[in-house]
Amino acid sequence: FEEKDRFVAELYKFMDERGTPINKGPCIGNKDLNLYKLFKIVENMGGYNKVTKDMKWPVVYSKMGLPSLHQNPAHQIKT
Repeated sequence: FEEKDRFVAELYKFMDERGTPINKGPCIGNKDLNLYKLFKIVENMGGYNKVTKDMKWPVVYSKMGLPSLHQNPAHQIKT
């Protein structure tokens, strides 16, 4: 849990410092989104730009255990 906790703390700090604090954890389809798991999956697949360019967001969804959506999943994350 230590690496995950450090990641989430750094993410919240970064967002706060840039003036866009995360006030409530994001969710997709009323399910809390594990930001650390999402980060690691996307990182292992080559990063955000590669996942987007290769249209691999449905694969990310599947690996996250999330229901597939017919629209662009990158736009479905709500905070």
